[in-house]
Amino acid sequence: MNRAEAGSFSIRTSSPGGCTTPTSAAILEISELRRGIEPEAARLAASRGLPGAERLVELAERMRDLGVEGRGADPEFLAADIEFHELVSSLSGNEIFARLGAMVGSLLVERTHWDLQPAHPDADAVRCHIRLARAIRDGDPETAAESASFIVVQAADEVGGAKTEQTSGAKGRPSGDETHTNSAN
Repeated sequence: MNRAEAGSFSIRTSSPGGCTTPTSAAILEISELRRGIEPEAARLAASRGLPGAERLVELAERMRDLGVEGRGADPEFLAADIEFHELVSSLSGNEIFARLGAMVGSLLVERTHWDLQPAHPDADAVRCHIRLARAIRDGDPETAAESASFIVVQAADEVGGAKTEQTSGAKGRPSGDETHTNSAN
């Protein structure tokens, strides 16, 4: 399911003169919602083993390659990142998660639009995307949930969302070059 099928969601509000601007409250609220949805969607996706998980690995590896090239803020990276997160939600097999997953795409668009997406994405976050994709593909629900949890906490910190002491101890944070062990890089 894509955003068009799920219905568009905007985190911008109109200001005097008709311009639209994102609200920090909306960004924070979507980040909080994302913390509750994505790890469970990832867990379900790994448990259900629906077709499409190999595409997640391809997308994560493409994001890694673009990030290494310093293209983390490029439209191609954004498109891969949106497709990745929407596919995780869709692979959960839960239609409501899939519909809510479309909001993540809106958040990612705003993050890039307001230059909050770095040209060189955080190496741990990139490794966790690959780890998450492989865990879903290989049917490892706990690793999938832990990896998704790290990604959403780290992303919230990047956009200035609810920074907490939990962040430094987020489950799923890889050490060194740790990735899901059932598959080679």
